Amino acid sequence: MKALKSIGLGLLASALALGGAVAQEKTVKIATEGAYAPWNFTGAGGKLEGFEIDLANDLCARMKVKCEIVAQDWDGIIPALNAKKYDAIMAG
Repeated sequence: MKALKSIGLGLLASALALGGAVAQEKTVKIATEGAYAPWNFTGAGGKLEGFEIDLANDLCARMKVKCEIVAQDWDGIIPALNAKKYDAIMAG
């Protein structure tokens, strides 16, 4: 009985370790409007910039996931989230 318990705990620990490895490879897709400076705006090179972009990148770094930030028109931002086109919204 003790051996069975040890094997079960070992399998649980392995599953948790593998789950952590998978989380590190995950990409989190975040939408923003890209038209509300200084919070989120499109810079000179066409790249999204601003406080919310910096905050999203910092949060993704802390979670150890890849962060993909996309621009979305304000009128369609909630419907696109409901359609699962991205994982979150960061738009003031």
